[in-house]
Amino acid sequence: MLVSIITVTRNDFDGLNKTINSLTQIDDCFLNYFEHVIIDGLSTDESVPYLKNYVKSPILETTFISEKDKGIYDAMNKGVDNSTGDYCFFLNSGDVIDNNVEFEKLLNVLKDNLGEKLLAGVAFNVKMSNEHISHVVKSREVKKWRLRMPTVHQGIIYKTSYLSNNKYDDKLKICSDFKSVVVALEQNLTFKAVDAQFTILTFGGVSSQKPLLLLKESLSIILSSSLNFFYKMISCLFVIVNVTLFQIYFRVVLFIKK
Repeated sequence: MLVSIITVTRNDFDGLNKTINSLTQIDDCFLNYFEHVIIDGLSTDESVPYLKNYVKSPILETTFISEKDKGIYDAMNKGVDNSTGDYCFFLNSGDVIDNNVEFEKLLNVLKDNLGEKLLAGVAFNVKMSNEHISHVVKSREVKKWRLRMPTVHQGIIYKTSYLSNNKYDDKLKICSDFKSVVVALEQNLTFKAVDAQFTILTFGGVSSQKPLLLLKESLSIILSSSLNFFYKMISCLFVIVNVTLFQIYFRVVLFIKK
């Protein structure tokens, strides 16, 4: 079994360096279970020279591509296309592997579910943090009557075959990962939730900074799905409430910390 770690980056040398350094958290005895696919969008900072030097002696078997893309989801699709693993997940520039990951447990879960034909991926807990906030997003089951992410995108380890056959919609700005979950449910596929922490990412990404765009794209994805009307209405209501509550929480905590 092989797991592909996909890193998408552009002009974020510091974040990229941080992400690559976090790969040292993988125990030596498990390194052969992973490969690293790095997709760079023609960075003009120090990233490309750094990566050209890094791939000479990488931590993991590494594929590095630097070329123009149409945006983050186009780059993520390229990452999937260049992955050879049975599973893949996204550890984009600035995201890191948690230093408390139990890799034996993680790999056993993936091995045990590799033959599950109705499985799109496995969801793990994710820690979101910055200088003001630290919050763990727990993995959870997803149902057709309540469309939502099973965890933060960086906590989902997908079957590569699923993403190969269901590419990210590069017309969307920030919610194509949510659409990939909805598409899986439309196909009667599932996500297994595992109560174990996996990755750490920076709190305060695009989705928290652009709540109206988040709402617009999320609601559009739900309403255009093939699910029944009742499920759509319930899911839309939950999305509106959850985005509103998250924005209140995010801004109140920032205000208090400052």
